[in-house]
Amino acid sequence: MDYGGGVGDKSIMSREHGFDAYYCDVYGPTFKFANWRFERRNLNIKMTRIFDDAPLKVLRFDIITCFEVLKHLPNL
Repeated sequence: MDYGGGVGDKSIMSREHGFDAYYCDVYGPTFKFANWRFERRNLNIKMTRIFDDAPLKVLRFDIITCFEVLKHLPNL
């Protein structure tokens, strides 16, 4: 799973290298753009919204990537 997938670069790379890809990010312009990129390349990449976490509660992943996302969390 590519958590905080942005425009989908890592999901595309994963899929093109033969891995199953699962994209997860907040819904907005980059989510829509990533979806457009996946469809344009005819890539089977599942997508979910970060705050719609119901699917994430039942799924299991071998690898979860999270690049440049944690910096957006508030300092506690």
